Amino acid sequence: MGNNNDNDNYEWDHAVETGTWTINTEEIEKSIIDSTLLQDENLFIEAARREQGAAGEVSKKLEEVASATDPVDTARIRQKVNQKIIIRSEELRNKKDRKQKKKDKRKAEGDDRAGGAPSPAQSSSEIYGVLHEGPEPGEGRKEASEFRKQASDWRDAPPSNDWKGGRVPILSLVAVILAVIIFITGIQTTSVYADYVGRQKKALAMAELEELVNREYEEVLSEVQEREMPVAATEPEEVVEEPKRLALVLSSVEKDLKIKLVDEDESLVKNVFWSVTVTDDKGNEEEEEDDDEDGVIHLTGISAGDYSVSINPGDSLAGYILPDGIQTCSVKTTVEYKVIANIRDEIKTEKEVNAAEEDANGNKAADVETGNAPADTVEWCESTKTAGGETFVEAAVDLSKTAKLDKKESPLLAFIKDLGSRALLFNRRTIASAAPLILTGATVSGNSAEPSEDGKKEEGSSSEGTSEDNQSSSEGTKDSSSDSSGSSGEKKAKEEASVTLSGYASTAEGTSVTVSATVTPVETIVYWSSSDSSIASVSVSDDSLTATITGVRPGEVTIRAEGDNGKSAELTFTVTGRYADSAQLYDSEKHALYVYENDAYRLAKYEDYLKDSARKFYRKVDEFLYTGWQNIDGVTYYYRSDHTYVTGDQIIQGVTYHFDDNGALSQGSGTLGIDVSKYQPSINWSSVRDSGVSFVIIRCGYRGASTGVLIQDPYYISHIKGAKAAGLKVGIYFFSTALNEAEAVEEASMCAALAGGYGVNYPIFIDVEPSPRAGYNALSVSQRTANITAFCKTIRSAGYSAGVYANKNWFSEKIDTSQLSGCKIWLAQYNAAGPTYSGHYDIWQYTSKGSVNGISGNVDMNQSYLGY
Repeated sequence: MGNNNDNDNYEWDHAVETGTWTINTEEIEKSIIDSTLLQDENLFIEAARREQGAAGEVSKKLEEVASATDPVDTARIRQKVNQKIIIRSEELRNKKDRKQKKKDKRKAEGDDRAGGAPSPAQSSSEIYGVLHEGPEPGEGRKEASEFRKQASDWRDAPPSNDWKGGRVPILSLVAVILAVIIFITGIQTTSVYADYVGRQKKALAMAELEELVNREYEEVLSEVQEREMPVAATEPEEVVEEPKRLALVLSSVEKDLKIKLVDEDESLVKNVFWSVTVTDDKGNEEEEEDDDEDGVIHLTGISAGDYSVSINPGDSLAGYILPDGIQTCSVKTTVEYKVIANIRDEIKTEKEVNAAEEDANGNKAADVETGNAPADTVEWCESTKTAGGETFVEAAVDLSKTAKLDKKESPLLAFIKDLGSRALLFNRRTIASAAPLILTGATVSGNSAEPSEDGKKEEGSSSEGTSEDNQSSSEGTKDSSSDSSGSSGEKKAKEEASVTLSGYASTAEGTSVTVSATVTPVETIVYWSSSDSSIASVSVSDDSLTATITGVRPGEVTIRAEGDNGKSAELTFTVTGRYADSAQLYDSEKHALYVYENDAYRLAKYEDYLKDSARKFYRKVDEFLYTGWQNIDGVTYYYRSDHTYVTGDQIIQGVTYHFDDNGALSQGSGTLGIDVSKYQPSINWSSVRDSGVSFVIIRCGYRGASTGVLIQDPYYISHIKGAKAAGLKVGIYFFSTALNEAEAVEEASMCAALAGGYGVNYPIFIDVEPSPRAGYNALSVSQRTANITAFCKTIRSAGYSAGVYANKNWFSEKIDTSQLSGCKIWLAQYNAAGPTYSGHYDIWQYTSKGSVNGISGNVDMNQSYLGY
């Protein structure tokens, strides 16, 4: 095999073409003959890897199969792999020959090397011969390799199970050893399960291998075919979208007509030009256009009456299905204070507008800080909370929180009890003289037993009765012995009366167990009693032979069973606590409790409660050191820098407050709150709450100063979610520039729509203050008041409390507050000495330069007198 002849290590013809695959058949031939089964498989794996270009995954799968299957299965796998090698080689060779035939223009007939694909009738050996055609024998040509012969034979005949020279494969030896072990141990269940798992693994591995071989084979052929015949690129199929169906939505608030173009999702059709024909009840037609392409055409200042609207076809609507026919709407003479449906369609985000122009007021203060504030009686402190030790406060014991004893019965004990109860029943009815079965280690008192003549102690005798009874019992035993020895021809069947007890001798408080009586004669009736029913009570079964003992409270009693046969038995019975003596005590909120003992606090145990339930128990409270405003358990306090809370009337930052003797802020002093918008973008709401703030009013949006459109505050959603999560009361305000009642109803409808689902529990306010919107500042008092009334009535129609926000001057000069029945008044006046507004107000915004933990920069501060 070490021949240097070129044919010994020739390259296959197809390798010359591609320059990628080569096989040394001499080495394969030699190794197949000289190697073991496992080595043969490794070489076949190598052949498959080289010829098919397969990765190490084929080798891994073959090795997995070889380790989990018997020799016959492995032979079949080897056969299939080599068949794939030959088949793929044939196809590559045939393709190469056809190309060579065209290139050299030689005739196929008689030319063995350029022969076409073998016919189906050719045998595997003939196929092999075509593949290995070469020099004649003796002229350097080699005989067909054993590798090819075996592969060809395997295609035409069943695989052989030859063990090559008598050498037994390792897997077979292991299988024999396992079989012997299984036979010796006799664990049939384990054998069946192992066999099942092995078969499952084998089937899975074989399926994966076959799939892998087929996939690799097809990939190689596909690659060759693509090299010879590139696949023409195909254009992707054009996806035709179904045209959307459009609809017109008409509405009117007051002497106006709003026309919306919506799609099937009820969304406004934007960035599309469209127009409609509007006809009044007199037949006058007007064409109206959506010039700004926002999906809405709004006609204002029109006469009341019935109007019909139809959409005009146009090129811009060519891709839509237009609404059929004519739609009608009644334009109202007076406004209706109801929430407008689908108002969300008209709400814009700041990304859709020029926010700098639309929100022109910015963060401008609603009032000017004025007045000389009275001197503070308490220094202002920033709100802080730091750990400062611990203290103990008295608390009550809640035994329902204490861990109960685990009284689960073991399966073995349950089995013995069941067996015992069956034996007792059998004994009572068939063998009256049998000894009782004691199920537990209970101590059974009474029933003193006298020794018999053979020295054994008789069970079942009574502790009561006369000496004659005992003598009679002894004589009965003697007579029985005499008869059994055969000394007398007559038997004296003398039955001895007895009562014996078996069962449990203890139970826990609040639980029950049973105790059984075995009696002689069997028809004996037993009467049960407890020496102290306040410790353990007794209930008796119908046949009087079983008693249920229920523990009432910890203690020890005597359970007595007295039969009408003149005998009785007693059982000392113990009722233990429901809890272990070492069980930890807790209060109703599961706070661990302590007792004070030897000048120190220690954890309280159940045994402490048993000894003296009236003693004092304590829970530990972590102490904190506070400064500034604090909201603790829903109560507002103010702490000095020395961590002590203030009481009485105090002036803090120019505002007067009243605190009770325990430091709690009086409701009459108002509750502390803030209002926020996008100008406070980042807020730590937990810190805000802990700073004594109990409510927050959040801006949900505003009407644009330039275009008059409705715009949502970009931080509204995050603010309201954070405030609600922190447990704060939440209200809403809207910065209005409404020019009429219809616009005020729109603004209220937007607020109601945005409030839904957030649990708003403070009023919703309309914010009226100067604005650069054309015509707004010049509104008459009556029109502005009408706008505010329209807003508040619409809000109330949605189920919310409503109010108006303005500064002192606007309330005094630009609004007729006498017409605002039912509206909450939110006054903005930054007078350090206190409000000078003479009218009623519910909330006072006293500064725009406040400071609260959790908010960087200034924030508006408010005092609420709403009482909630």
